[in-house]
Amino acid sequence: VRPLAIISPVSKMVPTTLFGGHHFLSLSRYLPDGLRMTLTDWLIRSQHNRFLPDDGKLWTTILAGATLGGIEFEMPARQGQAARQVQQQVFASKINLPDGKGGLLSVTCLIAQEINAPANCKPVEWRLLTNRRVVLNGMRLALLA
Repeated sequence: VRPLAIISPVSKMVPTTLFGGHHFLSLSRYLPDGLRMTLTDWLIRSQHNRFLPDDGKLWTTILAGATLGGIEFEMPARQGQAARQVQQQVFASKINLPDGKGGLLSVTCLIAQEINAPANCKPVEWRLLTNRRVVLNGMRLALLA
């Protein structure tokens, strides 16, 4: 990502990954401080409930905040499961995580939890980290620069 970001300074790079949230530290190490938040945007699944610098836990802290609202979508049919409507509550907050260099990296943690899931279905929950701002406009979720 870094070589592309330097070669094309007017473009926004938005890498996404299914790896755990700890990989954002690797990404952070390769970006000079001036490029971290300007040329490269990222969205990463948060797989681990990390400790925060103040000794709190990441997901607990985010879920303790106010909800931004809700979203609703239709989940397509999958093997052994019929299509269904999913309603989620959305929580998001800016936090600081250790950057692997002795400093802190400011990120937004977004958690969307399904409410009223059918008894025979595992609730859909998304936990994401991004360097972008999260807004909810009606039923639309957007990541803003």
